[in-house]
Amino acid sequence: MSNIRYEITERESVNFRPKLLYLTTSKYGTDWHSTPHYHSFCELMFILNGSGTFLLDNHTYPIRRGDLIIVNPNVIHTEYSSEEAPLEYVIIGVENILFDSLAEKKDDEAERSRPRTIFSFFTHYDKTNYYLQELNFELQNQPENYQKMAQYLTNILILFITRHTRLTAKAVANEYRCISRECAFVKQYIDEHYADDITLDFLAKHAFVNKFHLIHVFSEQLGISPINYLIERRITEAKFLLKKTYMNVTEISKAVGFSSPAFFSKRFKASVGSTPLVYRKQNKFAD
Repeated sequence: MSNIRYEITERESVNFRPKLLYLTTSKYGTDWHSTPHYHSFCELMFILNGSGTFLLDNHTYPIRRGDLIIVNPNVIHTEYSSEEAPLEYVIIGVENILFDSLAEKKDDEAERSRPRTIFSFFTHYDKTNYYLQELNFELQNQPENYQKMAQYLTNILILFITRHTRLTAKAVANEYRCISRECAFVKQYIDEHYADDITLDFLAKHAFVNKFHLIHVFSEQLGISPINYLIERRITEAKFLLKKTYMNVTEISKAVGFSSPAFFSKRFKASVGSTPLVYRKQNKFAD
C-alpha cells in the first residue's frame, strides 16, 4: 500500500475579497446599443461566439470567440459586434477588486498588439465556460446556499484567470473607492501606463475634465498633483528594477518613462534621498 500526502503551506497573507455583483448573458440583435460607459467596479467578459471590436481606453481592438476581456474600475469601454458573426458573451461584475499587470509583454506576437487585459483564452475555453455556466445556473435557479456557491465560483474563476495570465488580482484600496470618477480614472491610467508619454493635457482630455479642475481635485483627494503622482509611480518602478535587475540607469530611465537619464537621476535623488546607483548598492536584491 502506498500513501502520498500533499500539504498546503501558507506563504503569503491573503488579501482577496472580491464580491460578485451580477452575471449577464448577451447576444447581438437588432436592439443592440453600444454606448461607451464605465463602472466603479471590475467587469470580466468572455466571448462565447462571434467576433467584433472592443473599445478600451479610447482604442479599439478585435475580439473573437474564446477571448477574455478584463475591464478595471472607471475605464471607459464598450463592445461592437460583427454583422456576419454576431457576438455572444457572458459578463460578470465584481466589486472590491482590480487587476495589475505582472509583465511588460505577452508571449504571442498577435497578443502583443492588444492591451494587457485582453487575452486569447481559447485554449481554456471549456473550463472558463464551465465555471461561467455553473455560476449562471446558481444565480438563475437559486438552489439552497446559491449565494455562497456563486461567490465561491467567482473566486475560483478569478484565481483561474490569474493562473493563466500575467495578472494579479488585488483588493481595491480604500482611497480608490472614495475619490471621484475622474481622479480614479487618472490614477488607474497612470498606474497602468506610467512608462508612456503622458501629459496633463492628455489626462484631462481622456478624463473629460478641464486640466485645471483635474489638478485641483486630484491634489485635494490624493494629496499630490497628477504629474507628481506620475513621477512617483515611475520612481517606485525604478526602485524595483534597481533592486531586482541588472539593467543600467539609462535602460531603467527609459523603461519607466523618463525623458532622459539626467532628469531621472535628479528626480530620483529628490524623492529617495540618494542617486540611483547609491540606492542600488544599498538595496541590491533586497526583499
